[in-house]
Amino acid sequence: MTRWLKRNPLVVLGLGIVIGLLTAVAARMPASFSSTTVAQPQIIMPEFPLHASGAHGSDGFAMATGNIDENSDGLFTLDYLTGDLMCWVLNPKTGTFTALFTANVMADLGAEKGKKPNFAMATGLVSWPAGGGARPGNSVVYVADANTGKFVAYGVLFDPGAKAVGGLQKGPLQKITVGQGRNVPQR
Repeated sequence: MTRWLKRNPLVVLGLGIVIGLLTAVAARMPASFSSTTVAQPQIIMPEFPLHASGAHGSDGFAMATGNIDENSDGLFTLDYLTGDLMCWVLNPKTGTFTALFTANVMADLGAEKGKKPNFAMATGLVSWPAGGGARPGNSVVYVADANTGKFVAYGVLFDPGAKAVGGLQKGPLQKITVGQGRNVPQR
């Protein structure tokens, strides 16, 4: 039998295909054709909004996303060479970036002149008290320098009314707080 299988590989391949097709057809048959039926439990999950953010960095540049309001995301970028932190806000009505907020993190982090900074960046979701007009966005961006051990949190002062009419918004990223993540300075 083994010799016959070795001499007729196409027949073996054909039989494998036929058996595979029959298995696929049998798996797709309705439950009414089988002798027993098993009720599948149904799990009903409540609807809830999902908020996700992402971050990525390289040797000289980092970027992260964060929610600014109910339907707008911000793209935070950090240039390691200059220390420029920017938040670009995408307007879902126009499909363009209609807001830009900026800051320079070098002074806030105490970066040493001449020493290459070693930054890390992440965003977080925050719920500020409601107010009229321009209000803080829903994201806080955190930037840390591993050389100094310091970190700083920035927020966006965002005007939903200007977004509604597609108006351009520009302004500074607001420094919220500064902290120290390392007790012993790195040499």
